[in-house]
Amino acid sequence: MKKFWKYLLIFVITVSLCLVSFVLVTLIPKEAIKANVQESAEEMYQIPSFWYFPNIRQGSNLIHNYPDPITLNLTYSLDREHPLTSIFLTKYYSTNKYTESVNLREKAIHDYEPNQEYYRYWHGNIVLIRPLLLLFSYQEIQVVFSIALVVLLLLITYQLWKRSRALAIIFFLSNFLVQFYVTFYCFEYIYMFLLSYILSLISFRLIEVKKEKIYAFFLIGGILSNFFDFLTTETLVFTLPFLIIYYFRYQNKKVSKETVWFFVKSLLSFLIGYSLMWLLKWLILMIFFHQSPSSFLTEHLMERGINEYAFQMNFFSSIFINIRQLIPFCFLSDTVIYIILGILLVSFAFCFFKKKFHLREGILVLIALIPL
Repeated sequence: MKKFWKYLLIFVITVSLCLVSFVLVTLIPKEAIKANVQESAEEMYQIPSFWYFPNIRQGSNLIHNYPDPITLNLTYSLDREHPLTSIFLTKYYSTNKYTESVNLREKAIHDYEPNQEYYRYWHGNIVLIRPLLLLFSYQEIQVVFSIALVVLLLLITYQLWKRSRALAIIFFLSNFLVQFYVTFYCFEYIYMFLLSYILSLISFRLIEVKKEKIYAFFLIGGILSNFFDFLTTETLVFTLPFLIIYYFRYQNKKVSKETVWFFVKSLLSFLIGYSLMWLLKWLILMIFFHQSPSSFLTEHLMERGINEYAFQMNFFSSIFINIRQLIPFCFLSDTVIYIILGILLVSFAFCFFKKKFHLREGILVLIALIPL
């Protein structure tokens, strides 16, 4: 029970800090960011909602700019006179006649009253965007985020280099294999990379601490993922920091069934934090704002997961499509990819049956499977 109350207190404190930070940025006067919002609206007006970087038409290079105008619209629409209501209902101006970039431009020029609600997410990314709009426009903020991500990448590589040069090289190259530079061109993509890399740097200091502190760390990670994310690469916030902690914690130690439980409990801590944060938002909407769950769940569940396209795609096709986005697979034919994957699976099976893979490697495989 002591541990339960301790973790509950951590949850409450983390959520409170998120809300306080949200309220504080909501209090920033609209006039102070007006010029940069208008400049940003003009910049976004010139960018298609969907485009490919660098003009290579494959899924891994798709820039999904559709949500970015909505983010700035939400940011500019916050009401400093009613900060809490504004945070929970997160209204913005939109019409069906125009694209979201045009709606943002109309909002920036005429400051129309918000007429749409986008309350199923926390939109915590506004905590970053609104203060930055005091100094920068949309494309300048992209540069700030990009520089921050590159610096974090290099710092992690340096920390790994001090412990394992091979792992440092693998991590550095892996960023290019997943084409991390695509995140430079879209707010939506970059939040989870930034959060994951920040937590990864912190994780180097948690390698030898008590397990309870690590569980608390991933509880906080789950809360922050849900607060900042738009449903993109949130598993990265768990997998990379845990990989660092696990790899170096058990580098010279025996890996037992207790270690498996360490993995499971860490993952559950992350999932509990992520799930409770979302549940909290929905409960607040239902209790204090009398919103029906069907108004913000049913339609979007149908749209995102229970639709004709989802039913047409089986489990393995979904995984294959994700793998096909990686370098070098994105440059190969499906037949060649199947052959390579087949060889890899046979190699893994051989290692397991010949007992060249032990529990230590098994946990690494489990970590790798989480995003899939």
